[in-house]
Amino acid sequence: MNICFFSSDMGFKGGAEKFSLSLSNELDQIGYSCFYLSIYSTEYVDKKHTILFNEKLKQREMLLKSIKRIAKYIDENEIDVFICIGHGLGLMANLGEIISKRDCKVVFHSHSPFNECIGIASKISLFSNYLFKNNIITLTERDKKNYEHYTNNRCNIKTIRNFVDRKFNNHINNNNEFISVGSLCERKNFIELIDIFNDYLEFNPNAKLNIYGEGEEKDKIEIKIASLNLQNNIFLKGFCNADEIYTSGSCLLMTSKAEGLPLCILEAFSFGIPCIAYDCETGPKELIVDKTGEVITMHDKASFVNAMINISNNVDIKQIEEHYKNYSKDLILSIWDAYFKSLKS
Repeated sequence: MNICFFSSDMGFKGGAEKFSLSLSNELDQIGYSCFYLSIYSTEYVDKKHTILFNEKLKQREMLLKSIKRIAKYIDENEIDVFICIGHGLGLMANLGEIISKRDCKVVFHSHSPFNECIGIASKISLFSNYLFKNNIITLTERDKKNYEHYTNNRCNIKTIRNFVDRKFNNHINNNNEFISVGSLCERKNFIELIDIFNDYLEFNPNAKLNIYGEGEEKDKIEIKIASLNLQNNIFLKGFCNADEIYTSGSCLLMTSKAEGLPLCILEAFSFGIPCIAYDCETGPKELIVDKTGEVITMHDKASFVNAMINISNNVDIKQIEEHYKNYSKDLILSIWDAYFKSLKS
């Protein structure tokens, strides 16, 4: 079976692209043939990666040309399943599949919460899922219910969680360092995290916060850090590998306004590291259970600080290890395998 992962930019190192590459590599190992298609891309990720356009086009021109090129791509590569990664790609994928000569199944893999479908392209794409009765994969049960409600149960909707390809290995340390991971964008809400950490420093003035990621709000975040004189406490580390990130601190902090299923929480669990996170609509509450960390009411900074102070007393490493087994690679991969076989039956 030939499977194509379609993204705006497969070279972008976000959670959705990162997981899709991991999933495709594992699927290749069990007999599938996986391909990658991008509208634009910052880099080639694989020899089976095709980029539709080398330069930016106006939206209407890009849409019309994309439809034809997607159809040709599906036919030439004999694609059986075409997986859209991102909210704004559904319409061009569906129309491309229609004018192709193959019976190709379009699957929308939602890595972001349903309530983030706010742009025009995202809303059109969302409606195309409804119109063409697409197959939809969500990361959380909450999002599954949202899609079922919107589509009036017209679509085949299933929840499949992400996995982390890493054996559990307890690296937690009791140093004075916290970590936070994510794109430096407004949705991740790092500005509020800096305020929270500044309040925490009243209780622990020698503490450090390492923030890993890149994004359009980097300059704004640097200005915020400087305005509070926190250059010796908060550090922007850019992109780093998982070992470097999760061995550098004792607790993961997350103040996102919205999430899908945050891969960084699972990665932290694989190192035995607990997480404190805001209770945004989807994601953290389904991952952080029992004594694996704390989920805090949105924008309750005082409670967040209190959780940081008491985290070592409210965590059970054995519970983190047991909970992490629910996201093992072998288990999640078997679910994907059964799902793809069901699409062609």
